[in-house]
Amino acid sequence: MLYILVGDDAYAIKRRVQALMPTTAEQHCFEHTTPDDLERLLRLAESYSLRGQRSIWCRTPLLQKTVSAAVVEALQMAAQRDDTLLILSSESIDRRLKTTKALLPFATVETYPLLAEWDTRALAAQVTSLAQATGLTLDTRSRDQLVERVGNQTELLARELEKLWLWHHQTRQPVTPAIIERLVGMAAVSSIVLSKHLLARSLGSALDCLQALYAHNEPAEKIIRTLDTQYRTWTRTKALLDTNASHELIATTLKLGNPNRVYFLRRELQSVSLQRLERAQTAILAAEWSLKQGHPDALHTLVLALCA
Repeated sequence: MLYILVGDDAYAIKRRVQALMPTTAEQHCFEHTTPDDLERLLRLAESYSLRGQRSIWCRTPLLQKTVSAAVVEALQMAAQRDDTLLILSSESIDRRLKTTKALLPFATVETYPLLAEWDTRALAAQVTSLAQATGLTLDTRSRDQLVERVGNQTELLARELEKLWLWHHQTRQPVTPAIIERLVGMAAVSSIVLSKHLLARSLGSALDCLQALYAHNEPAEKIIRTLDTQYRTWTRTKALLDTNASHELIATTLKLGNPNRVYFLRRELQSVSLQRLERAQTAILAAEWSLKQGHPDALHTLVLALCA
């Protein structure tokens, strides 16, 4: 039996693996693709378990790289055996590879993507669902406060909900926005959040967010790339909105995938001019060049410029 779990929501994938793996089975987990690991995987796939059932979880990018024909054949055999549960998980799979083509016919494929940070409606639904599973009831304001604090980080959300449940269980008091503000840290720091602070010209919040990103060891180059991508999307969207283009045309032109995102973009850009976005893009490119020239304060200077 073979499951292929694809996506960047590591927490959701971990929960799914725990649900799939029988607790009585012999369990093995691989997190690397060194020659020794592949050799051990090969032996496991070709042998039988003394306990009758065996579960093998490969958290390695086997479906993103070429492996030997012997490994592929062994995995095919394992996937077809009733006594073996084989789980392959990866952020993405390359369907062009021989490995992937050989295994897909025997696999149940499930996807677990992280929700988009801009999709507040889906994030709110996720908070409500996990809160109910935890045994918590949140009103709309508390739910939205938690979305703002945690963002799309599913594992962090689960931990914070457990903390809130313990507080509720001990005090017998409802979980209010004030309680969430006190107990749940502002951990939803990302380059996307930084870009939104910059768009709103919220200098204090932008500087705090940048400092938090540095504290999380986020590379400056990655922050710049995300800002560039976000502002390119905003600039192209604003240009199309100014021509009264339809939401369907905007979604198609920008290859957004989800046309509903245009509604969020329109709301974000309602009071922002196209000229300001174009100037911001020029400043971002200049900051990227400055960073490559070895000026570590380039991002700080960029934040000051975009919030001016």
